[in-house]
Amino acid sequence: GRQEGRAMIEILQQYWQSLLWSDGYRFTGVAVTLWLLIASVVMGGLLAIPMAVARVSSLRWVRFPVWLYTYVFRGTPLYVQLLVFYSGMYSLEIVRGSEFLNAFFRSGLNCTILALTLNTCAYTTEIFAGAIRPVPHGEIEAANAYGFSRFKMYRCIILPSALRTALPAYSNEVILMLHSTALAFTATVPDLLKIARDINAATYQPFYAFGIAAVLYLIISYVLISLFRKAEKRWMAHVLKGVSLAANAGDVISIIGSSGSGKSTFLRCINFLEKPSEGSISLNNEDIRMVRDKDGQLKVFDKKQLQLLRTRLTMVFQHFNLWSHMTVLENVMEAPVQVLGLSKADAHERAVRYLDKVGIDERARGKYPVHLSGG
Repeated sequence: GRQEGRAMIEILQQYWQSLLWSDGYRFTGVAVTLWLLIASVVMGGLLAIPMAVARVSSLRWVRFPVWLYTYVFRGTPLYVQLLVFYSGMYSLEIVRGSEFLNAFFRSGLNCTILALTLNTCAYTTEIFAGAIRPVPHGEIEAANAYGFSRFKMYRCIILPSALRTALPAYSNEVILMLHSTALAFTATVPDLLKIARDINAATYQPFYAFGIAAVLYLIISYVLISLFRKAEKRWMAHVLKGVSLAANAGDVISIIGSSGSGKSTFLRCINFLEKPSEGSISLNNEDIRMVRDKDGQLKVFDKKQLQLLRTRLTMVFQHFNLWSHMTVLENVMEAPVQVLGLSKADAHERAVRYLDKVGIDERARGKYPVHLSGG
């Protein structure tokens, strides 16, 4: 044990500068890895924004080239892409014949940054496009009604909302790009893994050489994840903070607050129509079992338990949310029959009784939701 520990200490004493930032002649190790990550993520992210807008365009001739690009770069291994740029491009006569292209593709660092940038741009484009599509139509209608140009609508309304929504998925992409920088050694770039390989070749201590590199990757990942978590807490919408409610049998509780304060969100969290990010939910002294997914968000552990608990709750929606292909009476009967297992006769009797209570007479019961007033 002491001998192994002494070997690791000797490696750190001799190579710590090379692992972190320089071997005395050039930048190496963590410094190069971070430069590869920052350069590719920044350039790829900036390119991805207009490409995401084009990706969701209704015009096929605008949408198709972006789809083809993302399909190619997401459908082929990054390692192959790096080899194409580093080895393949320089073999072309047109590249060797151009002074600029010759100098550019002769550099392993340039080829690595190019491959990483185009690869992350493809993935980020799809992430941003996926966040643009769910932007509420009402927000777009409001911008149109006020006379926003299309450019200003995207700049002021759509993109700020979409980029916040995309933040959790984008953080995963950045971490994956950190891991992808380890391929830079293929192009003889002295990144962290390349230095670890050189240390192994010099010391014949692969466990310590690569183990130290792994620890450094973990530290960088931890810092990045922490930064993104802080960004999510600051920029993503947190409607409910420190809210707690206990409702006992027979209680009549009114939740009062200004528009947008989270009243509806709070009620929707009770039966998990909205996913809470923190806290716990209990019904009849039974906790809804929740776990965190890979993005750190809460999700239901046992969907059957949630389904059973939902059968014990009744909810009136802010928008009436009626099934359009059923009459008013059929809407009230459907869940008791399909979920609670009541007979149609019992469900019909209950439905008529409930509709009478709210003043919906026999004539209105046979109407479809489209014939009713939302008020």
